[in-house]
Amino acid sequence: MVVNDEEDGSTSNGTIDAESVNVSIEYLATGVDLTVVAQGHQELAARSAVLSGKGLMAESDCSACHQKKVRSIGPSYLEVAQKYKDDAGASDYLVAKIINGGAGVWGDQAMAAHPQLSSADTRKMVSYILSLSDEKVSTVERLGIMGDYHFPSTLDERGSYVLTASYTDKGNENMPSTTAQSTLVLRSPVVEAETFQMLNGVTSWKMNTKDYPALGDETIVVKGRDDGYIGLKAIDLSEIGTLELHMIMETDLCKGGRVEVLIDSPEGSVIAATDVMSPGNRFGIFSQTLKLNETNGIHDLYIMFIGKSSDDIVVLLDKIKFNKAEAIN
Repeated sequence: MVVNDEEDGSTSNGTIDAESVNVSIEYLATGVDLTVVAQGHQELAARSAVLSGKGLMAESDCSACHQKKVRSIGPSYLEVAQKYKDDAGASDYLVAKIINGGAGVWGDQAMAAHPQLSSADTRKMVSYILSLSDEKVSTVERLGIMGDYHFPSTLDERGSYVLTASYTDKGNENMPSTTAQSTLVLRSPVVEAETFQMLNGVTSWKMNTKDYPALGDETIVVKGRDDGYIGLKAIDLSEIGTLELHMIMETDLCKGGRVEVLIDSPEGSVIAATDVMSPGNRFGIFSQTLKLNETNGIHDLYIMFIGKSSDDIVVLLDKIKFNKAEAIN
């Protein structure tokens, strides 16, 4: 992961401190609402702003007189944080003291003035120092911008991982700091049909599963009507060889027909298709595996239902499983 900023520099050459970049990963067991994820990441973005102060301190002469936990010529940062923990005016006071210098609080040693520092940069430094008294901030576990992440060996196949990175720049004399954020959703290969982001002519239906307990108590399926479709946004189809459609056929309701998988739009290229026939019993659960035409990159995916006559319900779609090409025997 690389962060580039026109004024600050880049993590690739060390001009942006890697610790100023916040990277987190979160497991979500029940679908992904990116709006909620973004709201939840505001705390992480605030921490990024705090850590930008740490980077500024590393570029200054602060370490000549202060250390994080050990008293040197002056007090440690942790001592300062604890002293002013409950002082509402501490930030303004410390900003002024760093810029103007002072003495008498921690002994006879005077603190040199730093008139070359801007108020904005100094306030970021102070924010970092004061944050050390907050256990929630100082002990937050983060991912680095480089390295390996090992997923747990046992996962709910319906869950998703949300990888989020953010960086707050240093701003300049004319502009305040701004935060940039990027989010990557690592979705499960098994997608419940009712989690579609686009639809036309279909409805979700909570089934009465008392006659078939294997489905579970909360099975929701999509009624695939003739000329209807569901759509999934931004699916990476690279190295995907097949789709498994897990379906339910109730002969009193479903008439059978055809299911097509298209990319980019409901009128897009067909990359897989299958005929859907009734299994012959009143309540049949089955799956059909569709071989995909080789398709690379990220695409919106549409599953289209084609009935034998207008308004027919073709089939009840429960879930879709994506299989990697190398897994095909």
